[in-house]
Amino acid sequence: MRNILFFAALLWAFAAQSAGLNQIGSSQPPAWSFYWNFINSQAAAPPGWTVTRAACAGSVSSCVTNAQYNDAAGASYITYSANNPIFSPRGIGSFENRTNYLFPSENPTTTTTGTIPTGYYVLICNGSGSILSAAVTGTGSGLGTLNCSSTYQTFQVTVAGTFIFTVTGTVNWADVQGPCLYANSACGPTPHIITTSGTSTRPADAIKFGVVEVSTIQAGNSSVVLEYYSTSSGATNQISLLGSPINGLQISPIDAGNANKCTSTIANVANLATSGSNQSLFTTNRVAATNLKKGYNLSCNGGASTASSSTSATSFGVSLQLGNGNALYYCNCWISQIKIWPIVLPNPLLQLYSTAGVRF
Repeated sequence: MRNILFFAALLWAFAAQSAGLNQIGSSQPPAWSFYWNFINSQAAAPPGWTVTRAACAGSVSSCVTNAQYNDAAGASYITYSANNPIFSPRGIGSFENRTNYLFPSENPTTTTTGTIPTGYYVLICNGSGSILSAAVTGTGSGLGTLNCSSTYQTFQVTVAGTFIFTVTGTVNWADVQGPCLYANSACGPTPHIITTSGTSTRPADAIKFGVVEVSTIQAGNSSVVLEYYSTSSGATNQISLLGSPINGLQISPIDAGNANKCTSTIANVANLATSGSNQSLFTTNRVAATNLKKGYNLSCNGGASTASSSTSATSFGVSLQLGNGNALYYCNCWISQIKIWPIVLPNPLLQLYSTAGVRF
């Protein structure tokens, strides 16, 4: 009898310990089926995944770089040819297509551009100098002086035409990027685009999941956590962190100005024009979501989980992509980590795992 009681107590203790290990904040998260760290994995895509980006059009066929507007003056950068993923110390990049209308981009001098179409644009530059933007035959708002290697300038061209960019001091490279696909004043920068004797257009990045990972999510009743760094703090970013270009379903941290909530599916992207974003510029951001057969639960940056009863993502197919879900909206960000579970995580865990610095 004593032995039976002893073993019963032992089994109870083991069960209690196991349960304790799975409590929120424990050192042993639930079992996962896929994990990839784009920083610690020697800047490589996961096995079975494909990354495509066509050659640049215009003056430079390999115009893609990982140089950013706030790099130190004179900092070196890497140039990437077609179909090669772009990496920075923050992870793998997923950016929309943009044209650099300022040429030559390297060591620029005061330049009057050709005709720039209407839309929103971003002026960025690297160096200890500055650039003054002004209209010539075109009309625009938001123009003025930009100090290089510090911030960026978003301006709107309301009447197509030429613009002059006056260089003062040392400027190592400069871009007039656009037009931004998500067209509003929150238009933010993407990495530097090289030009020589004319404009250069960098195509968008397409990061496609492997078949195994697609199957896990497509089966429904799964969960995913994404960690990333935005290249701007406006609603032009974080539009789509994961999605399918076929059925339009997205996982995105867009909120409506409430820092503790975000929506999980975007069925009508036109409604995003008035949405804000609580994502921080060049700091760690996280989104944790469960893909249920009848909808989503999702948490952003430690905010309370938000439910959605929209159709689940069980029809993604092999088109599931990281960083965008259709031809118009991209996260414009560096993605550092992704983890997928073949189970539905409870809402408190979603909130925990979406908190920066917490192990997931």
